[in-house]
Amino acid sequence: SVESFSDAAIGTSLVVSNPTESKVVVDRSGSLRSITSDGLHTSQIYVHDGKLTLFSDKNNAFSTADIPTELDGALLFALSEFQVETPLLDLLLVNSLDHFVSQIEAVVYLGDKRPIRGVDCHHIVIRGEDVDMQLFVEEGDNPVPRMTVMTLKKDLGRPRHEVFMDWSETSRPRASEFEFDPPEGAMQIEFIEHL
Repeated sequence: SVESFSDAAIGTSLVVSNPTESKVVVDRSGSLRSITSDGLHTSQIYVHDGKLTLFSDKNNAFSTADIPTELDGALLFALSEFQVETPLLDLLLVNSLDHFVSQIEAVVYLGDKRPIRGVDCHHIVIRGEDVDMQLFVEEGDNPVPRMTVMTLKKDLGRPRHEVFMDWSETSRPRASEFEFDPPEGAMQIEFIEHL
């Protein structure tokens, strides 16, 4: 699960936080389910068997589109064609390092022993043209990210996203976990491709 806190400066003295929580289930063979809630509304993203489905309970509507079948191609296609982004897209890609390297200007290692919710982590800063990221990676035999802090340098107010991550590895998810079942009364609408 992922907890995200997005801060945006308003004027010169007020910072507003908008917490959201996401649960993401991934099968690296090409499937993903992401459910994100801000406490008022929930959105869902399904990637499975060459299909992308996006649902929002705000208007009880969903859209479906054909996408590439492999995971990286599917997620990047959804982003470029429909501006649909899953939480922490960069970290979910099978070839995440290749995706990172193309955007990195500098990497600085600030050391280990930074406790994130009781877990000692390595602290890494990644500077990019549009986004700066601090990455806290668990020490030891399980080097997974535990927290990221992303600053969007070109957006108004330079909003900052703090993301805490809890990881669990279970047996391979069932295919049915990635199949969208529309709730009663849900309306299907068309995606509008990004121009």
